[in-house]
Amino acid sequence: MKIKAVIFDMDDTIVENSETFYEMRKRVERRLRDEGFPLPRGDGGLLEEVERICSEVGSSRPLVILEEEEARRASRSRPHPSAERIINWLKKRGVKVAVVTRNSRRATLLALKHLSEIADLIITREEAQDVKPAPGQLIAAMKRLNVKPGECVVVGDYVYDIEAGRRAGCTTISVGERAKGDYSVKDLAELTELLKRFNYPSGMEATMDTVRIVFRNPRRDGIQEVEVRKGATLEEAIRKAGYLPGGVIILKDGRPQPHVERAVDGEYTLIEVASGG
Repeated sequence: MKIKAVIFDMDDTIVENSETFYEMRKRVERRLRDEGFPLPRGDGGLLEEVERICSEVGSSRPLVILEEEEARRASRSRPHPSAERIINWLKKRGVKVAVVTRNSRRATLLALKHLSEIADLIITREEAQDVKPAPGQLIAAMKRLNVKPGECVVVGDYVYDIEAGRRAGCTTISVGERAKGDYSVKDLAELTELLKRFNYPSGMEATMDTVRIVFRNPRRDGIQEVEVRKGATLEEAIRKAGYLPGGVIILKDGRPQPHVERAVDGEYTLIEVASGG
């Protein structure tokens, strides 16, 4: 398969949120209740339910409330540590990159931050009549990118993303465990390794002379990404991150990793246990 475009979902895919969607939904419901509006039913998406309420009461105020709360959540989010690297990796190979989201454009730009400047296209709910899980947004994106479904990969974390991708005729990649795509990765940081299997318009081999590692440090509640040469050991990555190998334990998928193990693209947990070397 030759990839000409990759379409990313936004929330919990290329953007990390400090607040869950459930927490935002509860705030929307509380504000609707306080202003005397009906509440969303549990059997529909929040956007669809808010639009239904607007239609029932003849007011756009419920949608304004939703947009305000989306923007509030977006202002507290941040791009995934690997997102910029992956986008640049794709563009270097001649692949067009789009972001497609059910969010409003205001919230989307707040959440994407500098990623909005390197993506080739951003499609929000204002740019298409039918939003995910309907395929309308993806079809609109492919038309504007001038690619066919068989040349496009859709990457997302939720069933709406995967369903929309399949209905649009695209190959799908799920991130995390909330959905099941044609392919899957546990974290966005692992996506590059998977994408190396495909062919690219530039004819450039999908290989890299370096690997990138994401260290999550629970003690410092932070994320650190380092790049090392291909074939380097975890010990080299640990030192590059500014730690002494004797003072840390490295876990991958909950299992300790020997420091002499070869470093590969992906996410590791770094546990500080001592200050000695």
